[in-house]
Amino acid sequence: MIGSQEAHMHSTMARYQYQEIRQRKTAEGPSRELGNSVGSVEHRTKQASTGCFQAIGNFFGSVLNGSTLKGKILRAVVVGGLAALTVFLVSNPVGWVVAAVGVGVCAGYLLGQFAIPTIKDCIKHGVSPKQMIEFKMSAWQRLNGMRGVSPCEWMSGKRGDNINHVFTHPVSGAKLYLSALPNKNDPAFRELFHSGTIGAVFSINEPWEVNHKIGNSDPYTPREYADSGIDYNSYAFNDHGLVQEGLLNQTSEDIEAALLKGKDCIVHCRAGVGRSSQLIAGNLIRFHDMSADEAAHLIRDGNGGDIEGRSQATIMKKLEDKVDKHGHVSHGLRHYAEHNRGRGFGA
Repeated sequence: MIGSQEAHMHSTMARYQYQEIRQRKTAEGPSRELGNSVGSVEHRTKQASTGCFQAIGNFFGSVLNGSTLKGKILRAVVVGGLAALTVFLVSNPVGWVVAAVGVGVCAGYLLGQFAIPTIKDCIKHGVSPKQMIEFKMSAWQRLNGMRGVSPCEWMSGKRGDNINHVFTHPVSGAKLYLSALPNKNDPAFRELFHSGTIGAVFSINEPWEVNHKIGNSDPYTPREYADSGIDYNSYAFNDHGLVQEGLLNQTSEDIEAALLKGKDCIVHCRAGVGRSSQLIAGNLIRFHDMSADEAAHLIRDGNGGDIEGRSQATIMKKLEDKVDKHGHVSHGLRHYAEHNRGRGFGA
């Protein structure tokens, strides 16, 4: 009887403590972090949807990659279901109607949500449909972490990086990052810029890529960089080209000056693989006495230690000279190294 009374007393006290905690939390209101209400319906909905999509991705990843008996059974079920659906859609009039309606709905959605806005953006910014589609697809892939990973890896939960550490200055210790176009919609960039660690940003883009919000791309503005105490440097250059000696000399000097001041620097283009990697290579060649190949391998592969590199970088394609259809020669990084290696600041 005594034990029963003690248990009842402990239960009553625990209930009162729980009610007191709930009342205190209600009085305090929902906690806040970085301007977002953690207790808000919007935040909880976002968390739930993220968990849902993650679970779906993990499921399909297990289906595609699973080597266990469960994985093989799931794969057989999915493949069998798709095959049965295909047979249904092509083998009878009802299936034809269902397929036609589905195609019509998809076509209407794509037309309204993608095709028409893309045509408007092409006219507004004076670029070709091919350029605009490439830009929008690239922005969508980067925002969803799809760059640099296979579809199977992405569905299994792996995400590609949009920014990577590729060099540490031997004198100042400042870090140099190779990056895709910083996007305000990307939480990783928001956290990085608000952390106060970045001192300078170097952008090599076509002006329309960085001056406007287009699709999923919402780049930071020069005013926003200035308000955050970040030096912003912009250089206009078209995508898919070889950056030439004059611009490489200028940008390598600008980057080196910032690094010597101890400022961590971000160098970016659109995807952070081509144009921006050439600017970093130019700095490593001219001021840090690297060959073109040494710089390219460090940028892409890292050093196996604190420098991770950016595996997505297309820097190896920028080593050799190229000749266009009109016979014009654009020099690659090996040619640049022959004339500029170790010659920084008039050395």
